[in-house]
Amino acid sequence: MLAVFRKALEDLRSAGAVILDSVRVDSLDAWRRAQAGSCIPFKFDLNAWLARQGDRVPVRTLEAVIRSRRFHPSIETRLSASQAVDTVPAESGGCRSRDEFRARLREGVLALMDRERLDALVYPTWSHPPRLIGDLNTPHGDNSQLFSPGTGFPAISVPMG
Repeated sequence: MLAVFRKALEDLRSAGAVILDSVRVDSLDAWRRAQAGSCIPFKFDLNAWLARQGDRVPVRTLEAVIRSRRFHPSIETRLSASQAVDTVPAESGGCRSRDEFRARLREGVLALMDRERLDALVYPTWSHPPRLIGDLNTPHGDNSQLFSPGTGFPAISVPMG
């Protein structure tokens, strides 16, 4: 994967892009270590979204999705674990910690981009090749779970290789 990414960077350079190889968001590692607790808002977010859909969807809650059995068996454990979460995100210390981290990350990314006069950050968004549905044995990718989702800034995924 890394060799393919390096080749993509060379292609960008060949097309005229100016690449600063390896920039860092100041204090990122310390901010990540400072996060405390977990934040699992999936059930609450999904239930709120389903409630807004009205008659366009056949179910209204995650619990109803689970009862319907209309999902791939490989995700049943994750759905059931999310259903078991009772802590409302707004009342969760883990969610508050996550939100504080995200605010610091947004500020840190903006400071980096201003300091280095960057137009974009280019980084691999997957740590492993995507796996097939139902494959729970090979490593799974991380699908850009830090910079774009953590900051709320847009991202563009460009296939490479």
